[in-house]
This record gives sequence, C-alpha cells and structure tokens, in this order.
Amino acid sequence: MAAIRRGLLAGDKEKGNGGAEILEYMSSFLHHAEPPREGFGSVCEYLDYRMEDIGNSNRRDKTKSGMMSSFIFACAKFAIGSSADPTHPDLRRLLRRIGDHVSIANDIASHDKEKRRFESGKASAMINLVHVIAEREHLDVNAAKAMAYAWQLLTEEEIMGDLEELRGRDGLGREEWRFVEACMAAAKGALFSSVVIERYGGEGGRIA
Repeated sequence: MAAIRRGLLAGDKEKGNGGAEILEYMSSFLHHAEPPREGFGSVCEYLDYRMEDIGNSNRRDKTKSGMMSSFIFACAKFAIGSSADPTHPDLRRLLRRIGDHVSIANDIASHDKEKRRFESGKASAMINLVHVIAEREHLDVNAAKAMAYAWQLLTEEEIMGDLEELRGRDGLGREEWRFVEACMAAAKGALFSSVVIERYGGEGGRIA
C-alpha cells in the first residue's frame, strides 16, 4: 500500500491531482454508511444512497457507490494527468448521471451473484437496484431487471442531453472537457466489463 501511495503522489507531481483523490476515496470507502434497515422507498432514494451529489462541498460522501463513482472519476483524472475540479457547477449534473449509469449497469450485471451471496449468508445486505425494484413494485427478477435496464437507457438519454447542453453553453474549458471525455470512457469500460467478465455470469450473461 505504501508503494501504491508513493506512486500515485509521484504521478501528481508530474501532472494533475487525481492520485491524491484516489487515495482520499480509498480511505473514505472504509467508512461508508450502511443502508437503511427499512429499505429504500424508491429508485431515486436508492440512487441517492449509491451516489450522493458529487458536487457536495464535502465530497467525502460515505455511500457505497458515491465512493465507487468518485473513485472511478479520480482514476480517470489520474490516467490523463488532469487537475479538473469535479465539483465544477457545470459538471455536477452530468457526473451525477454518469455515476448513476455506472451503478445501474453494475447492479443489473451483478444481481444474481449478489443474491447468491446474500442468501448464503456471505453478505449482510442486498444493496442492488434490481432487488429494490422487485421489492417495491412486487415484480419477479426478470421484470425488475427489464425495468432497471429501461432506467439505464433513460439515464443514457439524459447524459446525451447534458452533453449537448454543455456544448451549446460553452461554459467548460479544455481541461474540463478532457475530464468529461475520460469519465465517459471510464463509464463505457465499466459497462463493458459488467457484461463480459466471468464473475457476473460469463457466457451465461451474454446478450444474444
């Protein structure tokens, strides 16, 4: 771990500050909040838990995927040597939606594995969008997955709309756009890996 820390901070000395943010979110994830015992009242409430507003002035939110998405964004910054500020007002809504997309895609792909772990007692809670939808709407798993996928497609439309609006407004500089492009690439990679990696079903998870 010490070697990793030194490497990340050495990278920041060359360019950008993503390495320090990676370390920050790695540390903060150890203290993320537990899910509410009464469950989630809606998809929006669940996604709020998974990712608190990334534009929060504190930025050290303690949620499971708020941490995960912030970690992904920090890795994207480090990869391109960027110093872009993810709390930039014009980036808040877009990054929130990209974070939601990462969460939704991951939850759809990982549901069956997480359910097996939960039912076997290896996991203390079922923190998954498909599970939330099935419980709230009284649906079977397949119907809940279809509903979650529809939410993913809606989120993709909203992301495209945000990008078009930002281009028209011309409020972001070159550094911010490099960061946005890196975050989009990271989200695409997360989606691809969720579909194809063996831990989430391998061949059985392939879309015909």
